[in-house]
Amino acid sequence: MSVFRRPFFWFIVGIVVIVVGAIGYSQIGGGADQLTQIVSEDWSKGPQDAPVTIVEYGDFQCPACASYSALMQSVHEEFPDEVQIVFRHFPLQQHQHARIAAFAAEAAGQQERFFEMHDMLFERQRSWSGAVDPRELFISYGEELGLNRDTFIKDMDARSSRQKVDKDFQGGTALGVNSTPTFFLNGEKIKNPSGSEEFSLLIRAALINVAVSVDSSEGEEVHEHADLKMYINGNSIDFTQEKYQSSEENPRHEYTHLHDGNGDVLHKHFSAVTLGDFFESIGMSLSSSCLTVDTGEEYCTNGQSSLKFFVNGEARGSLHTYSIQDLDQVLISYGSPHEDVTAQIASVSDDSCIYSEVCPERGTPPEESCVGGLGTSCGTDHPHDE
Repeated sequence: MSVFRRPFFWFIVGIVVIVVGAIGYSQIGGGADQLTQIVSEDWSKGPQDAPVTIVEYGDFQCPACASYSALMQSVHEEFPDEVQIVFRHFPLQQHQHARIAAFAAEAAGQQERFFEMHDMLFERQRSWSGAVDPRELFISYGEELGLNRDTFIKDMDARSSRQKVDKDFQGGTALGVNSTPTFFLNGEKIKNPSGSEEFSLLIRAALINVAVSVDSSEGEEVHEHADLKMYINGNSIDFTQEKYQSSEENPRHEYTHLHDGNGDVLHKHFSAVTLGDFFESIGMSLSSSCLTVDTGEEYCTNGQSSLKFFVNGEARGSLHTYSIQDLDQVLISYGSPHEDVTAQIASVSDDSCIYSEVCPERGTPPEESCVGGLGTSCGTDHPHDE
């Protein structure tokens, strides 16, 4: 049984179908899952437990790979908590310096500078690709990165570097790779997106796919409520606006939403949903260091401002993966790192107890209309549902 069937899912799927038709999603049969599985020898950036993994087979002398290198960096910056990026070597025969460039990257990796060398090789591709022998250039790049020269040379010439490059190449060949760059997104080969927007759309589709395929054994149906308040530079966000409210005309997330014009009380109908799920459903995104609102503005922790999180008055490191508990009082605040947020914490309502019916002396909750569609739990009865 699937969970997290988001009401806007089919809208996204419709877009993805169009994009996939142009980009060309293609399943790889057989042992693709095993061959694209991340191993300890892989060079990667991003969380190891990220829900989306992108494996790139690339060639440092390939001009297209150099162009996609900048695109992959933008993906990493846009999805720092959701995407793990893996680079594997696939030096093409027609590129005479591609193998030694791969050895240089491997050598830098032995001194924990793989992606720094990776970026430098692509940025300076025109400088070294036309050289008769780029070896001394690569050594100078290593020195620029602060690498030990003798160790770098030894590792660049090491048999282990050649074996690693060969292993990557053989794995790519087994997966049907015959050109660079070639990308696999969660084990599926994709045709190269034409830009960051298409890549972003595929990633978001993959994130939704991960969400909807979570097994119901990982959670259970609940009916809980929490109080929520958010401030940006001292101004509270008005969640009573229609665009944030879930209704029959404007359904949002089936399992976590605001409705009935109340912008203070967040409803939760499945134990495994997170605050990140809620914010995504209203067009926002939340990570440990950045908040992107539905109008596109980003508010990220930097030297002048910081993103702060509080649950029941206690500071938290992040909340995007946090699953609210019944009667929680949640505050998200962006502003000066030295700002006193005592008043903001005090401003968080305590109305969730009314909806959870644990403070009957304060009144009874309004009836709640189910906001899912056919095939969702709206076909069954829940407390307070019409």
